[in-house]
Amino acid sequence: MADATDSKSVGGNPMRVRLSPRASVMLTSLFLALTQLAVAQKPALRGTILAAESGDPLGFSIVSLHPGRGQQFTDAAGTFTFEIAKAGNYLLSVRQIGYAPFDTQLVIGDRATSVHITLRIPVLPIRATRHCAPSSTNSRKTLDATSCLQTPTRSVTRWSSPTEN
Repeated sequence: MADATDSKSVGGNPMRVRLSPRASVMLTSLFLALTQLAVAQKPALRGTILAAESGDPLGFSIVSLHPGRGQQFTDAAGTFTFEIAKAGNYLLSVRQIGYAPFDTQLVIGDRATSVHITLRIPVLPIRATRHCAPSSTNSRKTLDATSCLQTPTRSVTRWSSPTEN
């Protein structure tokens, strides 16, 4: 005869314990609810980095979260995730070559926070300047505007930004 401490029946075959369908559904639901509850209580920051002009994801951008969360690269789809130890104020910084830097202050609560960030290509004013140089490379005299027009010269065009002056 088998008792509650013995897992084998009299014939040596293991006893099978079957749950009713209602009990199976309840246990499965309880397990899923606890899993969701554990995930929902952990604060996190998730986001996507996009190009403002095209809307394309900017993969491999550098994303930093301060204080204390460090930095990481976005994946090829432009997404990132930071697991947060506690809710609070954070500084989010995003850098990508060819785009203007992005910095913003975030308040992250007890739940997961999602952000979508668009980076813009900076507009830099560029102007053309014309420099006159004497046709003789040995001449080192400085030319003013009128002498530049009267002296045989070779023309040099250079593109510069206003900050180079």
